[in-house]
Amino acid sequence: MAMETSGKEEEELEGQTHEMAGIPIVPSDLKTKKPGLIFVLERALWKLLKLERCSYQILNSDDHANFLRKNNKNPADYRPDIVYQALLSILDSPVNKAGRLRAVYVKTDKGVLFEVKPHVRIPRTYKRFAGIMLQLLQKLSITAVGKREKLLRVIKNPVTQYLPVNSRKIGFSYSSEKLVKMNKYVAAVSDDVDIVFVVGAMAHGKIDCDYIDDFIANSPVNKAGRLRAVYVKTDKGVLFEVKPHVRIPRTYKRFAGIMLQLLQKLSITAVGKREKLLRVIKNPVTQYLPVNSRKIGFSYSSEKLVKMNKYVAAVGDDVDIVFVVGATAHVKIDCDYIDDFIANPSLIHQDLAVLKAMDQKLT
Repeated sequence: MAMETSGKEEEELEGQTHEMAGIPIVPSDLKTKKPGLIFVLERALWKLLKLERCSYQILNSDDHANFLRKNNKNPADYRPDIVYQALLSILDSPVNKAGRLRAVYVKTDKGVLFEVKPHVRIPRTYKRFAGIMLQLLQKLSITAVGKREKLLRVIKNPVTQYLPVNSRKIGFSYSSEKLVKMNKYVAAVSDDVDIVFVVGAMAHGKIDCDYIDDFIANSPVNKAGRLRAVYVKTDKGVLFEVKPHVRIPRTYKRFAGIMLQLLQKLSITAVGKREKLLRVIKNPVTQYLPVNSRKIGFSYSSEKLVKMNKYVAAVGDDVDIVFVVGATAHVKIDCDYIDDFIANPSLIHQDLAVLKAMDQKLT
């Protein structure tokens, strides 16, 4: 259902509508016969805002904060950016580049179901992505540039009719008592069975789908208490520390506000406490690293291509590992304190532990 606005609100929001005639595709090895992976993103938060001139926008908690506040709406119910970040992680994953990603399905909280082809290239900014999604909801499909292929299309429910008969459907839930190590869990699945991961695409709540075979909770490094610290150094040399238990805002706009406050006040404290969750600290970063640690840098230009699990396993159990990662779009890192430079395509540009596990299992 669409919400309506008028007058000054329309003038403020009108410039944000952005449509594109088509989107590019990226090459992918689709000829592989090996078992693959399917993602279903459930309860995606897509709600339309109708402007006076018969145009629409997809509501989000950042750009439409004032409108939501005036209408007593919960900002957490307007988070289409969650789907955006999830699609970026999935489509940029090594599993997809290896041709093992079979399909991605997204179902909105209103029951609209659409398919995303694995070889589509999602826009790199949310604003452009929102324009594509708005066009999809209006025209029911998005075609490739210069081709007739439908890269995104609205399809009929239920999603189960598109899933392989022999697939294992696994749902993620923080409330699940089944806490697993993802690589071991995936390894236990038969090699001739496709895996379907069902993930909630909302800020709060849980997914409730009767087609799911098993609900699990993943055990990442940070929840296991193994992450000791995170340090960030800007291109201007400003160094700050991020505590492992801090909860970073889920939208970039809020995150940018926190970072601006940090640079101005030099620290961010926990609500109702004195603990500094983020703080600017003195250089060099090496004074905060354990003496016996092994410092590993990532570089695409490194000739040392490794399997991360084997590489890490070879490091002594009594040695802390420091990963040094470039936070730039281009240009490589050049730090004299790094012990070893490696290239690991299966680790770079992936946020979901399931993708790493599938990469280990299928390659």
